[in-house]
Formats: sequence, structure tokens, C-alpha cells
Amino acid sequence: MLQQQRPRGFNNARPFPYTSTKYPMNFFSLQRLGDAGKAAILAAFFSSMIYGQTKDSATTKSVLQQHYDAAQSYQSSGNLNEAARQYRIFVADALGEMAIERARIGDYDKAAPFFDEALRLAPNSPVLEIEYAQAALAHGDVSRARSLAEQVTRKYPENAKANAKAHLVLGRALMRSGQTKEARQQFEAAVALEPDFEDGYALATACLDMEDKPCSIKVFSEMQTAFGDTAVIHKVFGLAYGNSDFRQDAIVELQKAIAEDPHIPGAHYALAAVYLASSEGAKTAEAEEELRKELKNSPNDSLTYAALGHIEQSEHKNADAERDLKRAIELDSENSDAYFYLGQLYFETNRPTDAEATLRKSIALTRDVSHNRYQVQKAHYMLGRILMQAGHADEAHREMQISAGLTKQSLAQDRNRLADYLDMPLGMDTNSAVSSGAKPDASINAATAKQSQVIDGFEKQLAPALADSYNNLGAISAGDKDFANALTYFHRAAEWNPSLEGLDYNWGRAAFSANQFQDAIAPLERALRLHAEDTNVRSMLGLSQYMTADYAGALKTLQPMEAQLNNPSQLAFVYAASMVKAGNFNDGLNRLLDLEKANPGIPEVHRALAAAYKGASRPDDAEREAKEYETLRSQQPGAQNPH
Repeated sequence: MLQQQRPRGFNNARPFPYTSTKYPMNFFSLQRLGDAGKAAILAAFFSSMIYGQTKDSATTKSVLQQHYDAAQSYQSSGNLNEAARQYRIFVADALGEMAIERARIGDYDKAAPFFDEALRLAPNSPVLEIEYAQAALAHGDVSRARSLAEQVTRKYPENAKANAKAHLVLGRALMRSGQTKEARQQFEAAVALEPDFEDGYALATACLDMEDKPCSIKVFSEMQTAFGDTAVIHKVFGLAYGNSDFRQDAIVELQKAIAEDPHIPGAHYALAAVYLASSEGAKTAEAEEELRKELKNSPNDSLTYAALGHIEQSEHKNADAERDLKRAIELDSENSDAYFYLGQLYFETNRPTDAEATLRKSIALTRDVSHNRYQVQKAHYMLGRILMQAGHADEAHREMQISAGLTKQSLAQDRNRLADYLDMPLGMDTNSAVSSGAKPDASINAATAKQSQVIDGFEKQLAPALADSYNNLGAISAGDKDFANALTYFHRAAEWNPSLEGLDYNWGRAAFSANQFQDAIAPLERALRLHAEDTNVRSMLGLSQYMTADYAGALKTLQPMEAQLNNPSQLAFVYAASMVKAGNFNDGLNRLLDLEKANPGIPEVHRALAAAYKGASRPDDAEREAKEYETLRSQQPGAQNPH
């Protein structure tokens, strides 16, 4: 029964401490932010839907803050390993929530990087992996969805809930590929593990695709027993039947839904679609009547206006059709169907300029080329005809090629589905359908835009804590000499708050310690602009510039420290060698001679002297120093060359 639900050269280089009182690792904390900051960081946190159940918003906020506070507490007590673990959990949880919410408003391009980073930090997260798979599938990234779902079944064989959802995703992915039999097997596995509404509905629709009506009846009967005999349940059943060859059953179910609740959103619209799909035009009047009833229930529904305009267009009621199609676009500026039908109307009434602009808009808004049985193919064809008539042969040819390619794809579809007629919400979240019976319209688009603003605000408010966590993770990793991970963390910190104090010092120091001198320069330059008195930063920057052959830059950077560079040191050598490389041969030569007197056994000094003498047009001295360099190098085969 279904149930509810480091640099080269001298070895005596001065070490630079990774953490100082000036740049504490834990610089940015909730405690430093104060009460207002605490509230701002977590105030915009919203509830999330995980496996069809609502998470408590306050609980999620509390869990996030607990991990963040625990990380800081462990860090203060010196337990850096545990601090790092808590920071990773905090960041992974926060990014996971962001990813889920982004995915739910259809913003997959922003959601995917959040999913990837959250799973990098917390790789064993079945709930997040399933959410990612579902988001990928909804976006049309079928290969990613299948990979993630298959990974879940391998990684968590004892987790029935995660496996059920993984089988559901795999089934839907297979349905997209036309592998109905294999998809049904996945849905059956999902129902066996977790017999909830979503799994049952998927199995029933797969049965209908295989023309196994008894199977679907059995599943629907169990669903009705579990969820009750309601208008919404009959509407959902009607949608399933309508998207199959059993459209008379769709009419029966939708009429039941309307009889129980004539005001249920979307039912009249769905019934109109069934009439159009099953009657070959014989019930156009009935369909139009149902659409007008739908408008009484949902007077601002863009989809219904688009459908009504389409019918009026087919009946050559051009003025009425244009009015209703423009109203559909006014209510939802991203309704690709309304633009398509309007473009078709303009094309048929010889208004090529209007038709071209409108068809281009429809094509641009079509995210899934298979929508309405590759409807966009017709848009490309009409656009090609218009361009050909206007004398734009090359562009017209491109459009015709696109149209021909889409025609081949369309012919591969062997079913005349309900969505061929109207933009039915057949891919709707069935859990949401049961709870609300809602259908996509302009109000949903407005709600999505509002939710996007809420998410933007949440991300902005949480950015300081995320940047701080990444910075601390980077500092801890660098302290363990794991510079590769440290640099990744610092890069991530900069994405969230590039002006975080201490970040550029830490970032530059890590790159410098890893001999990634080119990467060290930019953050060290930024750090030096803020703290020109910091000789550690200046030294690292000068050495990095020297190691990347920016001798003029190194000389300029180190010049304020000139008085401190009279004693033999690696920095003194770099400063003198930079003078020579930058063309100041005499001053550089004198400094190199002082270094050679203090320690004549360093090969690099003689090599630099050879270059200085050559620049000063003293070839004999240059040759002598070059020979001395080679002699010393042969005696010290392990010595490294600074440049």
C-alpha cells in the first residue's frame, strides 16, 4: 500500500610567520560582527524541501551557527583539525542549501557550482547528491543526473530512502531516452524501497507509456486510498492519462476533478488540452469553453491566454488571437509559446518584420528544443523563409539547416502527446501538485523572481562568514604545508569577500611558500597597498617579482628597504641582482662585490657579477666571474639557481 510522505637560492632566508597578531586566522567572526551581524548572517535563511518534507528553518539556522561557532571555539583552543572539520561542514551545509534553493527556482547555472563545491567539502552526502541529480535532470543535464544517481546506489546500498530517489531519477532519465521498459524497472525498484506518491505516480505513468493500463489503474487505486478521493488527485490522474494514449480516461478524471471543485486551478485548462489532442478539431468549441472557464478561475494566467489565442488563430479570428496572445506575453514575458503563436500569426498575415522579431524571441526563450514536439523547428523554418524573402540567403540557409535537424529529432518521437497541443504542466512536481493543485502561470514567475531576490540576499548576508571560513581553512592547510588546498581555499574566500582583512597576506604567503611566485604577486601587491610598512609582505613580493623576471618591479618594491639590505642575505642578493638586471650596473656591481667579500662561496653571486661586468663593458672580469661560477657549481651539484 502506498504511504504518505618555498623560494630557491640562499638557505638562510628569513622565515615569515604564517599567522600574526596583525592578520589573525580567525579575523572575521560572528562575535566580532556583534548582535546585528549575527542576525544579518542568518536572518534570510529559508525553509527547504528535502525528500518532500519541509525542514524547519529555525533548526537549519541553528545547525549552521552551531558548526560555525564550534569551528571558532576549536580554533581558539588550538584544536585546528577539529576546527577545520567544523568549518568544512558549515561551508558545505550553507552551499548545499544555496544550491538546492537555486535549483528549485530553475537557476541551475548557479546551483551546479554550489553543489560541486559542497560535495567536494562533504563528499558523503546522499541527500545533496540526490538533490543535485534531480536538479541536473530538470535542467536537461541527463548524463550528470544518471551519473549522480548511479553513484548513490553504489555508495549507499543500505540507505533505502536515498536509493529510492536514485532509482526514481534513473527512471526519469531513461524515460527521456525512450527506454520505457528499463525506466519502469527503476520505478518499480523505487516503489519497493519507498512507496510514496512521487514513486507511485512515476510508475503509473511508465505503465501508461507501455500501454499497460491495468498496472496504472492498480497504482492509481492505491494512491487514491492513501491520499483520499479529492479534486487534486483526480486532476493529477487526468494529467497522467492525458499524456498517454488513454485520453478518454483523462477526460473522465478531469471531469471528476471539476465536479468536486469547479475552481481547482488548471483543471479546465487540462481538459481543454485533452479535447484538442483527442478530437482532431471536433471539440474545439468545447476546448475554448473550458479555457474561458479557466480564465474565470485564473484571470491572469498567461498559458491559458496563449492557448486561447492559438485556437482563435486556427479559426482565423486574427484580431482576437493577436489580442489574447499579446495579453499572454504581457502576463509572462518568457512564454515562448505565446511568442511562437503570435509569430506564426504575423507570418500568415504577411507581416514579416513583426514575425521575424517575434519568432526570434520565441527561439531565444525555448530552453528545451523538444518542447511541444519540437515546435521550435517550425519557428526556425518560418524565420528562414522570411530571411530568404528579405535577401539574407546565408542566414536563411542556416535557419533551414537548423529546422531540418530538428525535424529529424521530431520524427524520432513516435507518440502524439498531449503537450503537442498546449504547454501542459506534465513535468510538475507531483508532491506540489497534491498539496496545491497549482499550474505554472505569471504569479509563479513572480514568486520565483521574489524567491531569487531572497536567495541573493541570503548569499550576500552569509558571504562574510563563508569568506572567513575559507580563509581559516586555507590558513590551517598552509600551516600543515598543504599549499595546494590552501590556495584553493583562499581563492574561494576571495569569491565571497575579496576585501577580507588578512586574506591577501595569507593567500600571497601560501603561494610564495609553494614557489607559485606568479600567483603570489597579485595578493601580495594588494596586501602591501594596505600595509606599506609591512617588511614581510614587501620582502615576499620583491622576491616573487625577481623569481618571475620582473626585475624593475622587484627593485621598486624593495627600494624602501634599501638601508636594511647592506648585510649579506638572500634579499640583499636579490636587490643587487635586480639592479643589474634592470640596467643599474654600477650600483648593483658594488653591492654584489660586498656580498662576494662576505661570502665568496655562493655561486649565484659570481653569476650575477658576470652579468654586471658584462653590462658594464668589462668582458675580462665577466669571463673570470663566469668561470668562477661554473667552478663553484661543479663543486656543489645540488645547489639551485635562483634565476
